[in-house]
Amino acid sequence: MRVSTVATAAMVAGSTQVQAAPTFGLAFGLLKGLTTTVHADINLLLGSLGLGVQTNANIHGQAIGFGGVGCPFSLANQAGVSVNAGLHGGLSHNIGWTAGVNGGAFINWRNFKANGVTLSGWLVQDKSLDVDWWNKYGSDCDDEWSLTAKLGAQAGAVLEARYASYITTSYIDSLAAAGINLLRIPTHYAAWVSVPGSALYHGNQQAYLKTICQYAIERHGMHIVIGLDSLPGGVNGLAAGERIGATAWFNSAENLSYSFQAIDAILGFISATGHVNAFTISPINEPCDVTAQFATQGGLSLGATNFINTYVQGVLKKIGQLDARIPCMVQDAFLGHDYWAPFFSAGANVVIDSHVSFSGAIGAGISAGIGAGVNAAANVGADAGVNAGLNAGANVASAVGAGVGANAGVGAAAGVGANAGVDAAAGAGARVGGGLFGGLLGGLSGNANAGANAGVNAGAKVGGAASAGVGANAGVNAGANAGVAAGANAGVSATPNLSAHLIAPSVCKQASLLKGSGKFPVFVGSYGIQAQEGNTLAGRKTIYNTQKYAYARNLSGGCFSHAKANSNAVAVSGEGCASDYNSFQNLMTANVATKNTESCYC
Repeated sequence: MRVSTVATAAMVAGSTQVQAAPTFGLAFGLLKGLTTTVHADINLLLGSLGLGVQTNANIHGQAIGFGGVGCPFSLANQAGVSVNAGLHGGLSHNIGWTAGVNGGAFINWRNFKANGVTLSGWLVQDKSLDVDWWNKYGSDCDDEWSLTAKLGAQAGAVLEARYASYITTSYIDSLAAAGINLLRIPTHYAAWVSVPGSALYHGNQQAYLKTICQYAIERHGMHIVIGLDSLPGGVNGLAAGERIGATAWFNSAENLSYSFQAIDAILGFISATGHVNAFTISPINEPCDVTAQFATQGGLSLGATNFINTYVQGVLKKIGQLDARIPCMVQDAFLGHDYWAPFFSAGANVVIDSHVSFSGAIGAGISAGIGAGVNAAANVGADAGVNAGLNAGANVASAVGAGVGANAGVGAAAGVGANAGVDAAAGAGARVGGGLFGGLLGGLSGNANAGANAGVNAGAKVGGAASAGVGANAGVNAGANAGVAAGANAGVSATPNLSAHLIAPSVCKQASLLKGSGKFPVFVGSYGIQAQEGNTLAGRKTIYNTQKYAYARNLSGGCFSHAKANSNAVAVSGEGCASDYNSFQNLMTANVATKNTESCYC
């Protein structure tokens, strides 16, 4: 793995961190006779598993039309959606939720109906979910990598306290009372394996995880999806993928070798719980090697597809060494079931994981903004700025939000510099400059609405370019020189924001699209209820329950995106604040999320 200056500092600091307890993976590896050698030769690595490098990416199926909106559904003024004025949900349903654990039987995702919650912000830290906690320890840090490096010798104590207190058994009780039968638990690879050069903390994560898993399984019969949200080198250029800007996992034999070691450790952990049948393994999350086109059909190259398939085939082999009845969850990279289906035999124990977002974090302005601010860069010129192009039609000045997360912006931390991500020769290219890595990536966790002062790390308000750190004519505001307003240099029409009243009818009409050909079961592994505009507190129940019902009726169920979100200071367009929409804890308190499925649109 590449070693950066930050990583080197972290290695020095790491010598005084809390030392990790012995892991289950080593014992599992020794039991199965597996090597712990780190391979630099991918053929040797794969040969030990009886595999070769996958090279058949061109047989992929049709990608579903996410189109940069973060969801696959047609919304306003498109075929397939019947929209009545406002939310009028009044239907109730008695859904026969499947038990997450049924004695010693293994789960069959074709029959299982999941009503899940993601324990985000627990073992993988997310700045947008707990701004106060984050600011206490590293307000100038935008990912866990840099936060851990900054904490140095204190990282172990700070993070271990977080692990112990953020998710507790009493919280699991409250989830069970709300009808939750599945927990999706993101982890970093550092929870499972120590990787030289990595700034991520390797400590006692497994001990805390074991406490919660065993309690949820034994007390409430919940199914557990253990996810590797990050892999060594970075899988998508986002904070949760390892660190912002990193996509070096792809095509690295060394990083693949460490990834397989993490899988061995997860399998050892599962075996040690005594509940092998209670788990599904999700070995990668939202992979993307073209970060500028994250959540679009252009976000994953054919080469990256081959590397993912090579990895997943290896994971399936390793799972089979413990018990092939343990399912493997393949995250679809916003490409859909049919894209991945040709790569696996019909008998493979695979479930496809699709993610759906309606907020500006993966908002409608992204794809249009890229097209306007990059593809048409020659017309935009040096005064336009990638950030303006990125937020095409997103009404940034009024902080509605379209990919500009809190502290994300276009200032120095975003790496934009004086050229605003578009050099004088207008050669922005597919990278979209630092503006994408700052302006887009900082807000990808579902809380993209910037608020009046958010988005510009250099200290300027979103509506003013003068001190935004991108030059006097950076074009941050939606007016002159932006190159993104209708007819202004870019020649691209503004993309309308997604209004909350469109979500429920769209989901009702089109949830079945995610099923694709039906070769494998499909699970909506992450969904939210916040829209880009028009959010109402009264409308939350209909949007939540409509998705809960539609995904169970048409697919294998779904999983709400965040167990907790302490983001009261993060504004949304409409009523309330971000935590009112993104925190499942708050939805339970407000009687929005209950055991009953009521107030549905369909």
